[in-house]
Amino acid sequence: MPITMDASFATMKENDNTLHYYHGPFLQHFKGPADNPLQTYVTPGGNLIDENGHDAAWATYHIWIMNFYEIGPGELIGFTHNESWPASQPTGLPYFSLGVAYSNNNGATWEYCGEILKPKNVRLNVGGVPYVISGNDFYLYYNDGIYGENDGMGYPRHVSVAKANIQDVITAARNHQNATWTKYVNGSWSGNAMTGLGSAIIDNTYIKEDTHSDAVYNTAINKYLMTIQTHDSSRLNLYSSSDGVTWSMEANVDAMSPGSVMQPYSTFADYVGGTSDGREVDGEFSIIYPRKNWNNYNEDNLFQRQVTITTNQADKYSASGGFSQTQGTNQWSYEQWNGTVYSNMTWDSGNVRWNGAQSNVLVGGGWQHPDTNDSVRTWTAPKAGVVNVAGIAKKGDNSGGGDGVNVKILKNGSQIWPVSGWQAIGSNDFNGYAHNLTVSVVQNDKLRFIVNKGGSFSFDTTFWDPTIAYDTYSASSGYSTTTQGANQWHYKQWNGTTYSDMTWDAANSRWKGAQTYVLIGNNWQHPDTNDSARAWMAPKAGKIRITGIAKKEAGSSNGDGVNLRIMKNGTQVWPSSGWKSLAYNDFTGISHDIAITVAADDYIYFVVNKKSNITADGTVWDPLIRYTGL
Repeated sequence: MPITMDASFATMKENDNTLHYYHGPFLQHFKGPADNPLQTYVTPGGNLIDENGHDAAWATYHIWIMNFYEIGPGELIGFTHNESWPASQPTGLPYFSLGVAYSNNNGATWEYCGEILKPKNVRLNVGGVPYVISGNDFYLYYNDGIYGENDGMGYPRHVSVAKANIQDVITAARNHQNATWTKYVNGSWSGNAMTGLGSAIIDNTYIKEDTHSDAVYNTAINKYLMTIQTHDSSRLNLYSSSDGVTWSMEANVDAMSPGSVMQPYSTFADYVGGTSDGREVDGEFSIIYPRKNWNNYNEDNLFQRQVTITTNQADKYSASGGFSQTQGTNQWSYEQWNGTVYSNMTWDSGNVRWNGAQSNVLVGGGWQHPDTNDSVRTWTAPKAGVVNVAGIAKKGDNSGGGDGVNVKILKNGSQIWPVSGWQAIGSNDFNGYAHNLTVSVVQNDKLRFIVNKGGSFSFDTTFWDPTIAYDTYSASSGYSTTTQGANQWHYKQWNGTTYSDMTWDAANSRWKGAQTYVLIGNNWQHPDTNDSARAWMAPKAGKIRITGIAKKEAGSSNGDGVNLRIMKNGTQVWPSSGWKSLAYNDFTGISHDIAITVAADDYIYFVVNKKSNITADGTVWDPLIRYTGL
């Protein structure tokens, strides 16, 4: 690093090859390509912010612009992290707040509009400043808590959110003023942004979750993403949300030995897609962040994690992502068990959760709480198939009070996890127990995730956000660039005697065989002297269903068409014999729907043959394979 990193980068896109990165209270300016983002140190920055008298009552007032919103050409909103020291205490721990700045010359100079938000204890580092847009509002994420860092009790603190109307913020900023912001408190936007305590919206798995990070909207999956660092737990985590309020953890972006490094100040970067101000990304983006040695804050090494999102949402069901105020929506229902029967809970709109017969039997987006009745989240299978049931059940109350909980999973009336009895989770077990099950279901089978209070229901909040995914393999969504066998797909050619691997053609983003035109792309194939053969390898034994439509590429107006067939190892499964002929101008195509059994490591080949010539033989074929039983 050419500097000591002390804030997340604010980014602006120049073109598909260059992003500008702005850093720190004096807006140090870098720019560069994806493989070297800080290639050019444009300027060391300077005092570009007119504080408009907001610093008058303070001995020192520092402002970090840590995120941009582009109103229009040359006109920007900047979200700021502020630290100030009064004359009575010119050194030591500052007072923390978030604010807004405004520029009408594309960031060359800024007008500070003042503070918009403070943590409940103003000596607690407020973080900042991830934001997203939800409807007509800005959602701004920050750290809140009742303990100040100077009293030795800075933790636990938690991640909270506040909002304000976008147009109100813009109108006020143009006059160097601020709109009114409100904190999210107990299910409603009712908290005073300057004095109130916001509710926790992300579980404190590692106790020290922190918003010196970034947030975006991802257009590939239509969800919000946010990075959160964990201080001395030495993890940088990626969270997702459908509504900007209920969040679930998706992955560790970076995980080191606890206490070895910090990974703060992460930034989303999307060179080719997304918006110029960085508030949206698509399915290909990067997360840029430093590792700071725990014993030396000034030692920075910059890392970049590339992320590629492969979507197959039709057959995936997340408890938090599918959470709804309507029973049965997204296949999820919310029940209670009294020891004899299951019954539906009722929706509590004020607290955005489901309530049972007693006051503490509850189900939220990614959590449950039992009372005398057990808390039950239920998924109903929309069709037959094999599903993967994955998740972690862990305590959610940071106090470590109570006597813990018991959990289990049932399929209809039969227990599938643990093998028998209950899985006990201790009162201070914030790591919990993971499950990763393969389950065969038929339509209307029910999987129930049950939380039982054990001895008492005190402090029994339990984080449990299971994901259920049908065992499904799509050629296009599983398509791999550079790696044979990724997502079970291989890219081969057939010379009449043997199958052999193609090689990756990086220049054209496709797989290429021995001749010029034997090719495979994400959802298409082209034969040459050799046949083009996309192959799927079965990861396990079971019953599968193979569906799809093969058709000529739009615009094809000559040639003699192609031949098609599907093979299981050396045995033909479609058509029953010979080839299925596809005419040169058949843009509707030929469909297939085949049910067969496979053993682990069996190959299914989708073969395209040239007939007599290779003219205009591009063929769209995006088969889908789904396990229907074991």
